[in-house]
Amino acid sequence: AMDISTDLAEYSWVYTQIPDWYLRTVPEAYFNALADVTGLPPVTPCIELWAYLLRAKDPFPADGAQNVHPKVVLSWEAGIKAASHDVYFGTDADAVGDANTSETLGVHVGRQDACEYAPAIFLELGQTYYWRIDEVNDVNIWQGGVWSFTVVDDDGKAGNPSPANGATNVPGDTSLSWSPGLVAGSHDVYLGTDYDAVNDANTSSSEFKGNQNVDVNSYEPPGPLMIGRTYYWRIDEINPGYGDSRGDVWSFTVIPYVVVDD
Repeated sequence: AMDISTDLAEYSWVYTQIPDWYLRTVPEAYFNALADVTGLPPVTPCIELWAYLLRAKDPFPADGAQNVHPKVVLSWEAGIKAASHDVYFGTDADAVGDANTSETLGVHVGRQDACEYAPAIFLELGQTYYWRIDEVNDVNIWQGGVWSFTVVDDDGKAGNPSPANGATNVPGDTSLSWSPGLVAGSHDVYLGTDYDAVNDANTSSSEFKGNQNVDVNSYEPPGPLMIGRTYYWRIDEINPGYGDSRGDVWSFTVIPYVVVDD
């Protein structure tokens, strides 16, 4: 196999200074190796190879990606001549493909130096978004292709309760914990011994035990839980920028006897 650098900029002179007729005399192995680097067919015309070098590439998320986190930061590899980047972003594929800096169509979000972009909006769960990066150098603009990704369609609820839902023989000094919802900003905690009261509770109810920071995914009851009693609890996720996610009512039963150490 031919040893070839993966730095595509090293080969830009091939596509700009050597005519096609001469390239036909270059050993086939060279272009086969170069094709391995670019991902393009070995017989790709020089003008297309040069365009590949000039355009933005390797998007993150990958084109067509599914189940993308709604707080994703987009990134890409710059074209070799890019001094800045025009970013286009929206939910209309045609608008993203047709827009320019004069006719923005509501999807041109600006020109920037960095090769990453954090959307300024809360991305809608389950929505497909389209984006394009045009590479800019003075008056030269090399238009990119339209990429897409779909945000995960998630109900935003808390999950993985501990104790597990329906658990029995739970120690009286147990603490409650859970996995936060995908877009949670904080958690409302509810706990009581009556299913209906916990199910119907709001922040004015006695079952409401307080709101906790997003990083605090546990709650420790203030005193020992009653022996043999079944408890019900619920975690509502407060989701800034999204609708709040009302939690399911979980239950557990405390061990029906006291363990006495000898």
